[in-house]
Amino acid sequence: MGQSESKFDITNQKCPFLTKDLQTKTVRDVLNIRDSPQGMISIPSDFSLEQAMTVLNENKILCAPVLDTDTKEVLGLVDMYDILTYVLQLYGDVIQVEHEDVNWEEGFVTVFRTKVKPLEDAESTLEALSEEFFSKSLVSEVVNLSGRNPSQVTVNMDTTVDYLVEALEFGKLHRILVTEPNDTKPVTIITQTDLLNFLAVELTSNSPSCEGSLFDRTLVELQLGTERQPWSVETGELAIQAFKVLFDHGVSCIPVLDGDTLVTQVSVTDLRGLKASNFSALLLNVVEYLRVYADTPAKSVTVGAGTKFGDCIQTLYENNLHRVWVVDSNQELLGVVTLSDIISLMSQVASSQK
Repeated sequence: MGQSESKFDITNQKCPFLTKDLQTKTVRDVLNIRDSPQGMISIPSDFSLEQAMTVLNENKILCAPVLDTDTKEVLGLVDMYDILTYVLQLYGDVIQVEHEDVNWEEGFVTVFRTKVKPLEDAESTLEALSEEFFSKSLVSEVVNLSGRNPSQVTVNMDTTVDYLVEALEFGKLHRILVTEPNDTKPVTIITQTDLLNFLAVELTSNSPSCEGSLFDRTLVELQLGTERQPWSVETGELAIQAFKVLFDHGVSCIPVLDGDTLVTQVSVTDLRGLKASNFSALLLNVVEYLRVYADTPAKSVTVGAGTKFGDCIQTLYENNLHRVWVVDSNQELLGVVTLSDIISLMSQVASSQK
């Protein structure tokens, strides 16, 4: 669940290095922080969903542009959230019932039979039907189906960081295609993580000037991760139920709780290790699914509500995370701080300087 709007007066927070960076640093500067090459892995539009999922999984990426097989033009972006949206939208169209009342296995068999229309004597197990479904469905059918990755929004290498921040915040985007100046052909993708890493490196380089600044404030003061509890599931629920909560509420990750205590987390990224041949794994208990099938089980890192904002950023950076969970002194969950929250705060800083 999203955070409530902060009542903290951002305009009174002096942070010279951040103000200067927002106005003078560029997308190129942000991307230069990367350890790996800035190239872009793409997926041909005639690839099946199974082939597209393999590309994402083998390259350890969350998203890729889909290129028209003939023209090589970018049709849009696709990520695992788009594939999840496709499957669950089909499920809803065919089954028309809430997940609490459904036999998921029978439901998916019905959905996949409806979609692929197998021969009468064809095998009708969930495993056989899911393999046929993912091999026959084209990735072009799911391009930006979730609405989270519009390819019309682009920046170029010389775009200043303040504009990049505002573009991400205004569109509630996790990533944006990047072009060279005076060109329209995308050459790479810039993400929230790139911006977080840039901020963390700059924060380390300018730490003496941060005393008494925004970065010295606690999460409680900034009302980050302490105002509203996120959507969650209990440890006894099925993996597919957890992913449906993500889909229903438009979030990327939710905590898995035992009462009020954080046990682990489940995110859209955990679908990346899924294959057509093991689709039935979604019918496992969520904790068991994560243990066996999650590509790289994510760390569920926690911080206290009294953690300084700057320290929170460094924790995210050092652990290569998209979020940290905020807990009280009894380790009970209070909320979450995400990259989107940090970008929203940066956007407020950028706006206050204009």
